[in-house]
Amino acid sequence: MLIAADVIAKIDGRWGAGRPTCYSGYPAHPNSAGRPTGGNQAYVDGSVSWKKFEQMIFIHSWNPGGSRQYYAYQEDLGDYGKSGRIVKPRY
Repeated sequence: MLIAADVIAKIDGRWGAGRPTCYSGYPAHPNSAGRPTGGNQAYVDGSVSWKKFEQMIFIHSWNPGGSRQYYAYQEDLGDYGKSGRIVKPRY
């Protein structure tokens, strides 16, 4: 189970956008175009692993319009994973 992760966030529809005082340095590991390459993920068993952005899923947006998009990797999504409602990452 995931307990911590590098921030992989698309703010206001762009990678690296938003207020510099709040969102500076996002995504954590950008490529030369500023898009995420992946991130470190920490798990409850104490392990840490690198996951490519393409392996991640859309996890959360606290804005109803979806302008704050956060991505992470989780191996076992239980019933949610079986529902077919998983949103794959997109640049």
